[in-house]
Amino acid sequence: MPNAVAVDIADAVVSALNAQTFSQAFTAARLYVPRETLEDLKTLAVSVVPESVVATRHDRAAFEEDYRVVVAIRKKLTGDAPADVDPYVLLTQEIADYLRANRPPLYSDAAPVAVEIDPFFVPDQLDTKRQFTSLLTVTYQLFR
Repeated sequence: MPNAVAVDIADAVVSALNAQTFSQAFTAARLYVPRETLEDLKTLAVSVVPESVVATRHDRAAFEEDYRVVVAIRKKLTGDAPADVDPYVLLTQEIADYLRANRPPLYSDAAPVAVEIDPFFVPDQLDTKRQFTSLLTVTYQLFR
C-alpha cells in the first residue's frame, strides 16, 4: 500500500538523520504523537512528524507543493545551567544545518526551502521538568 507523500518525506528525513553523525547520538523515529515519559527521555529522543502540505498551482500541468515536517528534539536533563542545555541547542543547530543543506536521499525530489527553529527550547518545560524540547520545522518543496 503506498504512503502519502508527506509520510514518505518524513520517512526519508528519518533515514537521512539516522545515517549522519551529530554531536549527540540518537535514533530518529517517525511518530504522529510523541508520548515518551520523562523516564523515557533520559535517552535523547528525536521525532519526525509530517505536519502539513500546501499545494499551489505552478502552471497548467503542475502544482508546487510545500510539505512541512517537524523534528522534535527532547531530552531529560539534570539541570538548566548553560553547560546542561548548550549541547542540545548545538544539536538542534546541527540538525537544522544538515536538513537545510541536503535533500533527503530517499526522496531527492523534495528540496528544502525553509527551516525554522521555534522554539529553540521550551522555557516552561526546562524550568518545571528539566526537559529540553526544541522544535525544528523544515518545509520541502516538490513539483507534481
